[in-house]
Amino acid sequence: MLYVDLFDSKAIARFAYDPDAKRLLIDFKTGGVYAYQEVPRAVFAGFRAAQSKGQFFQTAIRDRFTGRRLAPAEVAALERREARGTDSALREMGRVDITTLGRPGKRAVFF
Repeated sequence: MLYVDLFDSKAIARFAYDPDAKRLLIDFKTGGVYAYQEVPRAVFAGFRAAQSKGQFFQTAIRDRFTGRRLAPAEVAALERREARGTDSALREMGRVDITTLGRPGKRAVFF
């Protein structure tokens, strides 16, 4: 499953979380999409709830989890995969888009 969210941040453009892989993807406004490995669901929940995503990232994620910058081709592949998906196909894959929780009919916005 992959979870995504909408929010306002000075530092972070978008993020997604895959609880099965425990992988947090963060797209920074300064450039680059990074994947952080072995991020527990509780840390993701804290990140998602944080009023300042950038500050939470600095204190709870940056130096605590292994991260690597995704190549442009990897980011493009993630975006293409989502563009091809349909709502029923996403449900079959077990993916939940948290931007749609409580707002039926909304589509995923990235990854």
